[in-house]
Amino acid sequence: MTPRKRARQTSQTLDHTQNRECSLEEELPGSGALLGWHAPAPRRQAGPRPSITPRQREALRREGLELASRSGPFEWADVAWDLCDEGRPEAAAEFWRAVLELYDCDARVHLYYADSLQEAGRTEAALKVAQSGYELAPDLFEFQEAVLDLLFALGHDETDFEWQEPVPSVVRLDGATRERIRRHLVEEGECDLFDLRYTLFDDEFLCFDVEELACDLERNEDFEVCRFEGAAYVSLRAAHPLG
Repeated sequence: MTPRKRARQTSQTLDHTQNRECSLEEELPGSGALLGWHAPAPRRQAGPRPSITPRQREALRREGLELASRSGPFEWADVAWDLCDEGRPEAAAEFWRAVLELYDCDARVHLYYADSLQEAGRTEAALKVAQSGYELAPDLFEFQEAVLDLLFALGHDETDFEWQEPVPSVVRLDGATRERIRRHLVEEGECDLFDLRYTLFDDEFLCFDVEELACDLERNEDFEVCRFEGAAYVSLRAAHPLG
């Protein structure tokens, strides 16, 4: 997922007490639990990458250090996203690399750096950076999800990574998932499909988006999906006793 598609709200505070010089007095904008209701990023097709010489990369690094030193924590993400909007994702990545030199113990900086690398098409490099952020905060779901996003984008899955505890849960669109939804509807009644992200699949990595789920349930005779003003609501066609 690219940085502009990744929505975050703070749900847990990272502990930087072991290295106070690296801690931030104010939180980065949009940090926290990932709220995106998305399918994994599609695997990138191999193709030519923009050619950047070592001299150009060093110039981008110096620009990044200058921007990072002039910007406060609340401005960092805006600076990087502006560079992406200008069609300069490599510059955004170098900016975050410069910030990382200043705050290498802040897991969120690793995550933003990985986001910008992915937007620049450097998915394998993004995975390495996301892994370093995950190792700083392995219990936070936003870092688990970032690693999973990149694993799937590279054609791997959750088994191709050495997880610490807790191991993230990966949910696929299959019979077991439909059974979970059926039981949820028996207990709770009709619900907005979007709300299932938080009521049923909170802190789980979903291999499908809300539209794919709606289409799948529409094809199943047990469920009735009603679409209204951009939303999709699901209910059971008839009472189904729990087995």
